[in-house]
Amino acid sequence: MEFIALSTKPRTRTGKGGARAQRREGRTPAVLYGPNTETRMLSVDTVELENTLKKHPASRTVFKLALDDDTGSTENLAMLKE
Repeated sequence: MEFIALSTKPRTRTGKGGARAQRREGRTPAVLYGPNTETRMLSVDTVELENTLKKHPASRTVFKLALDDDTGSTENLAMLKE
């Protein structure tokens, strides 16, 4: 199993309008959730994500997300659901 690093940024807008705005900026909206983890709305650089998925099969890849927000940088492990 591989651990691939991805940098993320927090997002504040929700819904279709917020997602469309993120996509116009070249970012992919995402949500991080799971047991013992606070649910967070994130965005990932679209080009970085596409290049990573071209090189590594998504079903076998665990992403190490670098979360840059006001509370400081943290890392979480995540897998793609959809």
